[in-house]
Amino acid sequence: MENQGSRAWCSFDVAIIILFALLLGIYAQDESTKPRIYSLHIMSDIKFRFATTLVTSRVVNPGKNSKEAVFDIILPNEAYIANFTLEIGGKIYTGQIKEKEQAKKEYDKAKKRGQSAGHVSQKPRETNSFKVEVNVAAQDKVTFNLTYQELLKRNKGTYTHTVYINPGQPVADMRVDVAILESREITKLRVPPIRNDLLTDIDITETNDIAIIQRPTEKSVYITYIPSMQQQMAKSANGISGQFVVEYDVAHGLGAGDLLVVKGYFVHFFAPQDINPLPKDVLFVLDTSGSMIGTKLVQLQQAMLRMLNELHEGDQFNILRFDSNNQLWRKTMQRIMSKHHDSKNSSSRRAAEDYITQLTAGGSTNINSALLKAIEVLKTSQIEGERSPLILFLTDGEATAGVRNKDEILANVRRANEGEISIFSLAFGQFADYDLVKRVAVENNGIGRKIYEDSDAALQISGFYDEIAITLMKNVSFQYLSDEVNSSSVTKSIFSNYFRGSEMVVAGKLEDSSADTVTLEILGNSIDGAFTLKTISHIKTPHFRQVEGLTSLSDIEEISEKIWAYLTIKQILEKSLIEKDPLQKEQMKFRALQLSLKYNFVTPLTSMVVTKPDVGYVGDTEDSQPRKDTSTTPRRVVKKKAGRGYAGGGGGDPHFMVRIIGISHPFCFDVRTKPGETYRLLQDPIKGMTINAEIKSGHKLNKYGEPRTYIGKLFINIKQHNVTLTTDFIQVDGNRFPWSKELTYHLGGNTLVIKDNGYQLLIRCYFGAEVLIKRHVVNQTSGTDSNSGTDFLNVYIERMDGFSKAITGLIGHFANSHEHIFKRKISLSDSKRKVMGRFVIIDKEDGEPNIGTNVRPLRRVNATLIKRNDVIRNSTEQCWMVHHDGGPLLHDHPDKYLINDLYTV
Repeated sequence: MENQGSRAWCSFDVAIIILFALLLGIYAQDESTKPRIYSLHIMSDIKFRFATTLVTSRVVNPGKNSKEAVFDIILPNEAYIANFTLEIGGKIYTGQIKEKEQAKKEYDKAKKRGQSAGHVSQKPRETNSFKVEVNVAAQDKVTFNLTYQELLKRNKGTYTHTVYINPGQPVADMRVDVAILESREITKLRVPPIRNDLLTDIDITETNDIAIIQRPTEKSVYITYIPSMQQQMAKSANGISGQFVVEYDVAHGLGAGDLLVVKGYFVHFFAPQDINPLPKDVLFVLDTSGSMIGTKLVQLQQAMLRMLNELHEGDQFNILRFDSNNQLWRKTMQRIMSKHHDSKNSSSRRAAEDYITQLTAGGSTNINSALLKAIEVLKTSQIEGERSPLILFLTDGEATAGVRNKDEILANVRRANEGEISIFSLAFGQFADYDLVKRVAVENNGIGRKIYEDSDAALQISGFYDEIAITLMKNVSFQYLSDEVNSSSVTKSIFSNYFRGSEMVVAGKLEDSSADTVTLEILGNSIDGAFTLKTISHIKTPHFRQVEGLTSLSDIEEISEKIWAYLTIKQILEKSLIEKDPLQKEQMKFRALQLSLKYNFVTPLTSMVVTKPDVGYVGDTEDSQPRKDTSTTPRRVVKKKAGRGYAGGGGGDPHFMVRIIGISHPFCFDVRTKPGETYRLLQDPIKGMTINAEIKSGHKLNKYGEPRTYIGKLFINIKQHNVTLTTDFIQVDGNRFPWSKELTYHLGGNTLVIKDNGYQLLIRCYFGAEVLIKRHVVNQTSGTDSNSGTDFLNVYIERMDGFSKAITGLIGHFANSHEHIFKRKISLSDSKRKVMGRFVIIDKEDGEPNIGTNVRPLRRVNATLIKRNDVIRNSTEQCWMVHHDGGPLLHDHPDKYLINDLYTV
């Protein structure tokens, strides 16, 4: 369903180019008895520059002991993991995003118990790598699902999507799907053969014969790659090991860019074309200390020869080599002349090439002196006109001579440079001080990059230079009218350089989500001098149609907000790298952490953990007969996190059952309702979730001589998405599905799964909670209430994980309201031979209760142990029955949760 005025594209004829890479490797620790991967699916769904990728691996452990499989996943540098689940024994366990240390402790604890567990965290010193460890129980199967998202960057004029596949064995069920939907025509498309991960300068024109390419429209592509076992083993008995690559481009034009406006958030993409480049003044600052001896020096020389060849007429350059001391190649910057004036014998380029080939390595590493000298050279060599000054700095080690303290080096460079010259820094090899290299770049309007020691290191270096070789504009700033845009929400809006083939992206919030125009102004400098571009963007609601992929039509409505959050987190973390005030640094990290948790991102501050529950929490495993307890002393029950087994639910009659960790049996209670009434079962305003239930009349009478009542209709609102359920259909944001159809539906970070032959709907919420809806139909053979004669619904909160303390509702208030419940006394009634329980509830306070005083509000609950049907497990179990509509077990009378309309949020 289209939301008129809430979602819009404003087109200004701009190009879009995307760099997207996934490198996936799956390994097992013990080669002889490793868990076997029998299915590997990778689905990448790219819509409007925001990519969602799902990696699904199915693993079986045929052994008699638990074994650990290690999934080594190399993600794009800019990607954030958004969801992680394990499916074990027919149940799905969702990962929880938490602070790093807390997540690691929970994983280690589960691993020691021999449980199946998964943990996702960033690898140390590898900025683009994530590792997932899965401890697979004996004879168990595990389905591993990892979803991550990324704002795709434009780089060197070509979109390159890469999937690195290395399962270490042929996989019977392997496939890769790539779905692309763009706002402009896709003009170039190529899928080369599987290749290794080393860069090459050879122009390969072959295509992948196994890949199937479909073009549903001029703006969309769907690619499928399904290699057979024979094709996987064509080159190796260990199967495929290499890159699956998709390269493409789109139509480009001139103008102020593309503006995506959705539900109060905007994203502005700006990538102007056909602009004459600015001449540049580039100083190459090269580490030739003793550690560069051998292969690294040769590779540096090869890279420099390539980069010198990329200098253009009008450019100026020089070379500064450094070890313990500095040596400047020429006293002044050398200008590249036209071919007519630059003969072979007198060419400054040729002289530079000769100088590079004669470089030798030795001595220590004086980084401070080299950078200060480089800044001095460029500042004293400035000439008139619009030019782009930059330093390309490469080192393979740490500062071992001169000033060695990193903070002092950074301060010296900052004072000397004053933000005038962009410094682009390369850390060559595993012993380079990448922290220093990156901070030098970030503090001086540049980019830091790792160069890995491999046979393609020269291409890595020259490839990085290619990204920044041609400057089209500098000092570009974006300004938006203050009464239209919340200025404090706007992400980075000033860019020192705009390089050919790249893209500038700005996001923010609108003051008025219903606005139909955005006034913007772009200022900057080109070769022709200062320029100003003013425009009023008229927002028009587009008509998107549903297409195949991971993101539904409704997910598109959240893309601009996700991009805003993504950019904000990235830029806060980048600023925290160079923040000097410890308090400010901690506040920045806290803000980034809060956004990471809110938007469900695994970032450098968070990790994700998912653990299969203890056996004792999978079901009620206590003795079938209740035990007598003659103790009159209250026993302390330590409150544990909810989420193991279902926490609460309600349905037919309607009766409710809620589980509270630490109490032997669940509590159950009935609520006397009337047909047509609507109850608020759950509401969490912080998480943005509401569950309402509408009561219907049954065909039989209750003990009061009134028609029995049941839940006939449910309405669930989660993060602005609406789900309506009856026993006949499920409706999601206007799209209606029959219960008979089994499917999985992705809804803005949430997942809906219809299962059990269409009798159950599981909702896995973006923040970790799980809600299960069970449908009961007359004459149903599975899980039916055959005596009711009425179709009805049951709703269960399977997991309470992630709900805030603001949660309320007839079921919801059990999530956080009872900080402590104490079992006071269990006794056996001699008259009716019933087991009676007395409980004390202390609300929202910490510490031991002081029985007999009124220091804190206490509620006393009397209950009877009875047997009641647990329809979710199709079994009968004991529960503590609390009469009188739940009595003191509830904070308030059920009438408090009555609402006027089912669709009230």
